[in-house]
Amino acid sequence: MDRIDRMAHTVELRFPVFYWTVSGSAQVVTRTGAGGTDGVRRVGAGRGIWVDQGVGLRVDRAPGAGVIGFRCRDTDVLPFRVGGTVSGGVVGEQWRDSLVEEFASSLGYLRETGPPATTPTGIARPPLPTSAGARAAAKLILDDRASTGTVAFLADAVHLSPATLNRQFRSETSLSVGQWRARARIATATALLRGSGMTLETAAHRVGLSSASALARLFRETMGTTAARLRSPGNSGRAELPGSGTGSQRSTWPRTNRMHVLIWVYRGSAQVSAGGGTLEMEEGDLAWLPAGIPNVVHMGSDSLVLPVGARVGRAQHSGGPVRLRAEGLNADTLLGASAQEYDPLFARQTALVDGLFYTYLASGSDGDVQDSRLMTRLLETFRRDPSSDRTVEEWAEHLGCSRAELTGALAADGAGAFRQWRTSMRMGIARQLIFAGVPVTRIAHHLGYSDTSSFSHVFARHHGVPPSRYRGYV
Repeated sequence: MDRIDRMAHTVELRFPVFYWTVSGSAQVVTRTGAGGTDGVRRVGAGRGIWVDQGVGLRVDRAPGAGVIGFRCRDTDVLPFRVGGTVSGGVVGEQWRDSLVEEFASSLGYLRETGPPATTPTGIARPPLPTSAGARAAAKLILDDRASTGTVAFLADAVHLSPATLNRQFRSETSLSVGQWRARARIATATALLRGSGMTLETAAHRVGLSSASALARLFRETMGTTAARLRSPGNSGRAELPGSGTGSQRSTWPRTNRMHVLIWVYRGSAQVSAGGGTLEMEEGDLAWLPAGIPNVVHMGSDSLVLPVGARVGRAQHSGGPVRLRAEGLNADTLLGASAQEYDPLFARQTALVDGLFYTYLASGSDGDVQDSRLMTRLLETFRRDPSSDRTVEEWAEHLGCSRAELTGALAADGAGAFRQWRTSMRMGIARQLIFAGVPVTRIAHHLGYSDTSSFSHVFARHHGVPPSRYRGYV
């Protein structure tokens, strides 16, 4: 996926950093002092490393590895105790969301907006604590709502004392740890009872209670109502869980980006506005925010939108945000790309974001052919990978049609033979990328040509001038 996996040089840290390998592996090289010797550590998937300021550091990712790094603050809570100059340890899956939040927070683009939401019964959902330690403990509760772990157990897991953890919860949520967990259990049980018709006994066990009577008592003491009323026809609203529908709304700071920015809904949902356009986005969606146009992203409760990368280039998208299809891209792949693009020590561009940027630029290619549903699908798929060398038979199989249907659609559209259409489409994409200022060598690679001279020859034959001179003619 990545053209560059090795940092150019060792960086002497001016602040502590934490690196966590989500997938693949990384080699971490550290050096202490001017005359110190190098320490080399392999950090495999599910492990992390903390390095203190003053240490020389180089992080080399294996090809395709997802390795997230961020600048540490004194308030950050990590999955293991740190000490000395370098510490490493296991990063359990339950820490995933918390560490991604820390990564996002380190980029400085988020702000909290709006008051806590309320449940359909009118009782405020408990907001997530704001301090790192208490928030991490709340995440542990939400990741295993049936857990009966004590306050001491939770405090130890986030490296706080029980008294400090309870004090943080009370000052930031007005609830003790026990009261907050009770509200979380109530919200979970409400969703189960309303959404699936589950019995009280089963719902009780799902949230870590011993019996239906214990759940009924919790409802009565916490909400002043009975669990049975939650399933009544007149009260069919669905409760939301703390951590997936609680606390303040979030948004980005209103801004006008100098570069085109690719954003990804990592969790939850978001409303994205830029210029005169607005997109409603769900978890997993991708969109480009055009450069030079004021934009703001509003996120649903406990949702998170991450920037994946940014690129400079002229584009004809003068309106709103542009949605991209994320087919074949999983969360680990996108996290890995975002982590490289926004690495705290050695940010670098990735081939993944390059490809998505070229697709974005080419989405306004002249000569579009969308007169039939089949041609529209062919066009959209081809734009995502214009380097594809599929034959017409292989394209027909990929699109779920016969060869005759595909060639017939091409003929009806006036596109001629498949190879002629493919060359025409590649040249249309090339024109857009040249207009945007993308180097010719990278355009050739993106379009699947073996070298720049081959691409230039085809381009000159198609346009009468080589790509290096084309901008002067338009």
